[in-house]
Amino acid sequence: MDRAPASPHCSRIELAALPESRDEKRLLHAMVSRPQISTWGAKMQSRPSGRLGQTKADWLHEAAHVMTKAVLKDWEEWKKRREDQKQKLEI
Repeated sequence: MDRAPASPHCSRIELAALPESRDEKRLLHAMVSRPQISTWGAKMQSRPSGRLGQTKADWLHEAAHVMTKAVLKDWEEWKKRREDQKQKLEI
């Protein structure tokens, strides 16, 4: 899907174009911490969420870690069920 950039100074970053040694965590932090003025509008910016001040700086990293563990657990369970089904078919 082709989309117009959020602003004239915004462009897509191809991960393959980045150097081999890079800091994805730093890049992700820079991407999410920048305000999206063009999509929020002036009223939204004047009323930040009440939770904003309570959110830890590394919330996204922690959430991604939790999600990764959940997805891997789910995949392991699926893989085991699939192997069990294959064994039942072979019998």
